[in-house]
Amino acid sequence: MRTLRNSKGFTLIELMIVVVIIGILAAIAIPKFSNVSKSAKESEADGILKQAYTLQEQYRQKNDKYAATDAELQTVGWDTNQNAKYYNFTVKSATDTTAFCIEANPNTAGTSAGLAFKAIQKDRKIASGTTAPC
Repeated sequence: MRTLRNSKGFTLIELMIVVVIIGILAAIAIPKFSNVSKSAKESEADGILKQAYTLQEQYRQKNDKYAATDAELQTVGWDTNQNAKYYNFTVKSATDTTAFCIEANPNTAGTSAGLAFKAIQKDRKIASGTTAPC
């Protein structure tokens, strides 16, 4: 039987151990990365909702009521496109003129599918997130 002396290289076992270690690291890192990506997309929606809140207050100062449509809010600078990559924003009519509702719905796959962000103002109290009553 021939023996290889001073042979250089890796055995199959060593290679399999490396593959298993890389698999474990990937299993840990990939979900964390997708959560960061999801969080960044949700932050985009949150930032635009805060801008819309400010514009609603400007509209109320001029008109003594909150805007009930996109067209009304456009009079104080609301851009319906908002350069948002991941959400579509809609001004919704509230039950009375002392409240407003703005909704952000995902427009791409992988963006919190089925999760809508809402901002509502009534009696100087703000609610946002999935439970906001629009």
